[in-house]
Amino acid sequence: MISTSVSALHPQLDRLSVAGKTLRDHSKDVPDLFCVPNSWLRVFNTTISSSTTIVLQRMGSTITISPASTYVFFGCVLLGSAGDPMPLRFINDSSDPIALHLSILRDGGERFRISSNRVSVPGASWLIVDLTLLVLNSVVGRLQASLQVSADEMSAFLVPLTADVHEPDLKILPGSASSVIQVRVVELEEEGAPITLVDLRTVRFGSMNTFEIVDKNLCGASIQIKAQEQTHDHGSHFTCKLAEQSVLYSVARVQAYGQTVMLLELEAREIGDFAFNALLAIKGVDKPLWIRVNVCIQKPEF
Repeated sequence: MISTSVSALHPQLDRLSVAGKTLRDHSKDVPDLFCVPNSWLRVFNTTISSSTTIVLQRMGSTITISPASTYVFFGCVLLGSAGDPMPLRFINDSSDPIALHLSILRDGGERFRISSNRVSVPGASWLIVDLTLLVLNSVVGRLQASLQVSADEMSAFLVPLTADVHEPDLKILPGSASSVIQVRVVELEEEGAPITLVDLRTVRFGSMNTFEIVDKNLCGASIQIKAQEQTHDHGSHFTCKLAEQSVLYSVARVQAYGQTVMLLELEAREIGDFAFNALLAIKGVDKPLWIRVNVCIQKPEF
């Protein structure tokens, strides 16, 4: 948990009077300000992995806050991975501390977790707790739960928690660049497991060759992939790398429904028909995508 003073967070807040009380006006820095009787509440959600902020105001012996449009969206999460922690910030505009009770409700699979169930927000200060989405191994689709926030001086209110879980789907396609040799890509099954066959056709002994294929992300969540060639006893030199703006990497992040280029480089040092194996590993997913690269290296004719 992290806390600091309200004045440090908002050094230049205007003030106004509501129901005989002088309160800070947050409307200058946050557009969606909600005013309800006997309380001020500021709630905003920005991009994924940003914090959700709630401003509390004590009126006498009562704290009244509205859920308004409060929600926490973890974004699109890949099956087998966990969402990034989501900070939830409570700002106490009153001078006295406010003790809150936090609990996760309506979460049948116990997939959401709160870092602290009981917190005390210091007077004229703020405090952060983290919401976490646990590793998801068996569910695909929309996950929903609620965070209940309650205190002795106020009625409990619920903050909806949502995440969209996508099953990884990576497809290998032929490259489209005219500057590299075109290849043939075929999807097969071998002993019940999928494998992608990449046919480099025929190359000349002693030549250096670059082949391009495309790794297409067909799911609605971003993925991180790693390309790795397997060891072999062939005399030729074979490598596979992921290309981004002419720079080669072994790891790349592919946005939802996006793609990245994978370059296969072969230095033909031995004559014959050969097969090289490579894999694409997806972070958080147990099973990699196997690639078999076939090539025929021939002696040049004069």
